[in-house]
Amino acid sequence: MPNPLLVIVLLVAIVVIVVVWLRRRASGREAFERLVTQDLAERGISAVIEGDAVALPSDYLENGTIGLTNLWQTCADAPPAAWPDVIHLHFETLFAILRDQQGVQEQLADFAFAAPLLRLRLNAADSREEKAQLVLRPGALPGTVGYLVLDLPTFVRSVSEGEVQTWGQEEDVLFARALDNVWMQLQPEIHRLEFAPGFTCTMLSDESFFTATHALFLDRYPGCIGERGALVAVPTRDKVLAHALEEPLSDEHARIFALVARELAERGPGTLTTRLYWLHDGAFTELPYDLTDDDFTFSPPEAFREPVPVG
Repeated sequence: MPNPLLVIVLLVAIVVIVVVWLRRRASGREAFERLVTQDLAERGISAVIEGDAVALPSDYLENGTIGLTNLWQTCADAPPAAWPDVIHLHFETLFAILRDQQGVQEQLADFAFAAPLLRLRLNAADSREEKAQLVLRPGALPGTVGYLVLDLPTFVRSVSEGEVQTWGQEEDVLFARALDNVWMQLQPEIHRLEFAPGFTCTMLSDESFFTATHALFLDRYPGCIGERGALVAVPTRDKVLAHALEEPLSDEHARIFALVARELAERGPGTLTTRLYWLHDGAFTELPYDLTDDDFTFSPPEAFREPVPVG
């Protein structure tokens, strides 16, 4: 039987470590936000940080805000001394993109020019993008949205409702073309990974913004879907995880899969969702779970646990 005093000491040590880590992270976030506002101020831009976004004057950005989540994740992975350079390069690139955008706007009014550039991008349904004026639809994966973007040579930007009207095309046609373009223009790397003995998964990865969209193409990848379908996660925009289900999934394997998905989502960049999905009969069903450091509760629908009928 464990020594009660030793258990108490270990618990206190864990609490202290967590508190110190949280304080350091909060302090780091404050320094990050100061550097962001300082960099923008040196460009003559008065900006206000609102949560995970920074609000800019409308003459710099049409919808007024840009997200900071990916920039914060990049800085968090770099030494603090490098943050000023990381932030400066980020905004240099951003404003160069905005200048380039003005140069191609007239050409994009021609659908023949724009059509090959259309892409379908997935994002979390509660993301900043859902609130903007985008051409979007509920995603095939619960908790996500799919929206139209243009994949231009130096940047990716969303399609506006005004552009759809200018092109004179039905939205169904645009979404179908955007999805076809993602398949034709991007073939991510395929990795076979063994997360635990006898528990093998496939990871699709690429630095593209559209890798997550390939979750919709898993039936085209050999070995990703089994007799019972597939266990799927899209933790970031550049990674898709899939485990072919040939027999009922154990809670331990579900826990390992959820742990990997959460870790990838937290590391980013391009965090999408920590949700797990069951792909079966061409549709995605969410598999609810609750994961803590010392507990895991898995609550899939009853059909998920049912054995495959023999014969």
